[in-house]
Amino acid sequence: MNWINSLIIKWNDFCEKIRPGVQKTGTVCRRLGSDLSVIGGYMYKFRSIILAAPVAAAAAILAVLNASRLPEAVQITKVTFDTMSDSALFGGLVFVTDHVSRAVAVYGPLAVTAACLMLMFCSKRTLYPWVISVFSLALPLLLWITNIS
Repeated sequence: MNWINSLIIKWNDFCEKIRPGVQKTGTVCRRLGSDLSVIGGYMYKFRSIILAAPVAAAAAILAVLNASRLPEAVQITKVTFDTMSDSALFGGLVFVTDHVSRAVAVYGPLAVTAACLMLMFCSKRTLYPWVISVFSLALPLLLWITNIS
């Protein structure tokens, strides 16, 4: 039984030695947790700006790239409804090829992404409109891929 008492005494002495360090560590961790909580609160308040900035930058970069690599007249394929056409699919769907200018092909997807981001700013729940704006970044890529010659 004597060895248990000596073990308890040694343990208590060890705890007294490390108590100031543990208290300082606890104070630092509490302060860090408080600061991270404040930072997290601001990130939550400004989440729409934080989410929109990379999407807006990517849209601008894709617009600049498409302005330099698309031809003067960009070919697009539209789906229209014409029941009298000989090449109608499923009763009335017809694929029609049309040409638009480079400016429309560059600024159109940029405007779609900007509209999606504006809807995200107006929305109470920002994640769903943000995902839609991310998917709208596929429009300039699709225009470029379909017009590679």
